[in-house]
Amino acid sequence: MKSQHVVFVVSLLVASGLNAQWARPLKFNTPIRVLLEASLHLALNTRLQAAVRLEGKQKSARLSAGPLHFSAAHGEKVVMVRIPYRPLTTSLVELDFSEKTPSFDYAGRAYRGSVALRCVDGKLKLINSLSVEDYLAGSVGSEMNPSWQLEALKAQAIAARTYALYRLRHPRSPHFDINSTTEDQVYLGASRETPAVWRAVSETTGHYLVSKGAPASLYYHSRCGGKTADASAVWGGKSPSEKPVECPYCRRNPFRWSRSFPLSEVAKKLGLGPSPAFALIPATRSDSGRVYALEARDGNASRRVTAEALRRAVGYEKLPSTSFESIRRDDKTIVFAGLGMGHGVGMCQWGARYLAGRGAKSSEILKHYYPELQLSVSKRLYAGVP
Repeated sequence: MKSQHVVFVVSLLVASGLNAQWARPLKFNTPIRVLLEASLHLALNTRLQAAVRLEGKQKSARLSAGPLHFSAAHGEKVVMVRIPYRPLTTSLVELDFSEKTPSFDYAGRAYRGSVALRCVDGKLKLINSLSVEDYLAGSVGSEMNPSWQLEALKAQAIAARTYALYRLRHPRSPHFDINSTTEDQVYLGASRETPAVWRAVSETTGHYLVSKGAPASLYYHSRCGGKTADASAVWGGKSPSEKPVECPYCRRNPFRWSRSFPLSEVAKKLGLGPSPAFALIPATRSDSGRVYALEARDGNASRRVTAEALRRAVGYEKLPSTSFESIRRDDKTIVFAGLGMGHGVGMCQWGARYLAGRGAKSSEILKHYYPELQLSVSKRLYAGVP
């Protein structure tokens, strides 16, 4: 989903020992593996003939274009159905396409690159492998409005490339590097590519942000509300990538919102009963004004919850930010009023748009929102350590 409506959320650094366990050899132009879906059943349509590998072994016959259906079986097997042929059961299906045009469709969207299906923990994993630059064209257009100024799109491209490089070095799992959702970066495939997005990607090829000589684990969001946040004031951990800064656009246009929820729904999601005494009281705030922790009370019972955990529980789309101006309730409803959209850490995308409109270059936008990071340029980004 577009990040002008939701946040870009990533988890904190994975323990280095675990990353070593998941490491894979990186060569020049190593593709990035993107998890598109995890489900018991799914269907996709191939646009081109595909070379087929089953459990890593190449089949001699090529698969013609057309619809394919997949399901999980026995907790670890993939069943592939191509009507009118008999079902095929295997542990891993990989489809490779020789042409560089969009090669398959999934959920009404076109995608470039190859596709793999395997069953992990009882669910099918649909994984799209493609070049990082092709991936960026789909991600930038998914995370930022493609009609925005070129310099804003270029800033987004550099931020997204940086995070993709970080994930190549620190993959999400042994089987894929990055998620296609706001857990990492939204990626909706070739359906979000435009000439302006491709120009932003191509004009920044090789550009990324570094922390201590390595691609940074960075964050960005839709609209900060006036001032960006320190990662430790949102998730409680430390990040070297972001330092809170004032946002000139959001100071003037903080985006005020109000959202109401059934009292019983919020209480249930927080593990408390909806008694007449149920209340949510801000306990601590960060320097940016965002609520970090709340006291959830229900009669004699109470528990402390982080504001970010509350957003996750009720839905990031439903509760735009943790910059609460007020929390009030009546007999059946609790109402939150606040500022901004997103977690507030790192680059504010609406702020980037404003700065680009004022003539700022992408490098200046990035320097404003990531003052602790350095911009680096390399022609061999995907060959191990840049």
